[in-house]
Amino acid sequence: MRSQDFTSLGQLTLKWLNEGKSRLLDALLRFLSERGLPDPLVFDHLLQLVLGSIGSSYATGSLSIGDEHYMAHAIRDSLIRYCPASANCTPSLQSPIALVGCARGVSHELGAIMVRHLLTVSGWRVVYLGPDVPTEEYSLQQLKHGASLVCISLVQPISLSEVKAIKMLLDQMYNPSCPYALAFGGSSINNEDVLEHIRQTPSRIENMRCFSSLEPFDAWSRSILAS
Repeated sequence: MRSQDFTSLGQLTLKWLNEGKSRLLDALLRFLSERGLPDPLVFDHLLQLVLGSIGSSYATGSLSIGDEHYMAHAIRDSLIRYCPASANCTPSLQSPIALVGCARGVSHELGAIMVRHLLTVSGWRVVYLGPDVPTEEYSLQQLKHGASLVCISLVQPISLSEVKAIKMLLDQMYNPSCPYALAFGGSSINNEDVLEHIRQTPSRIENMRCFSSLEPFDAWSRSILAS
């Protein structure tokens, strides 16, 4: 089942949200999980489709800001209700720690919530910082908790200059005695200038990756856990 197969489900989900029937999304997520569809695939090809449609409709004026906020928070609530119920494992106190949050000024945390869920299911202990986190806190909290992985959500309209500042500060504060892998993810990763800067600029952080979807991120984070 690939992205094109989710079109009708996405349209149905949008209809439910528009009618205030967001609890039906809870049932749909459980149904797809029970049918064996991996969460990364569902998140990438259903929820991202729905969120993209909501964003486009808001941009063209088809949705009011109230509608957009309601739908986004309804999806957030569905995810929060779904994720604990679908996680069949509880990371132990010996499990590696991952730090997850959004860049400074980024208030849309749906991607970060999905990442938190995927990491928890795969066996990471997650320290979740949430939206709008100052860059220096990622370095400070990474050292405090001894995190092996740091994940930062970059959502448009974050600028290239902001991304450069984030990467520069993390590089300056990096402590090689407590190394970690770094993942940037989100819609801003589709910006070629942002992507090229993150990939090409030298850094003291050796394992640094960019992801615009969750399926490859899930595979990468699991490989780190297994190494």
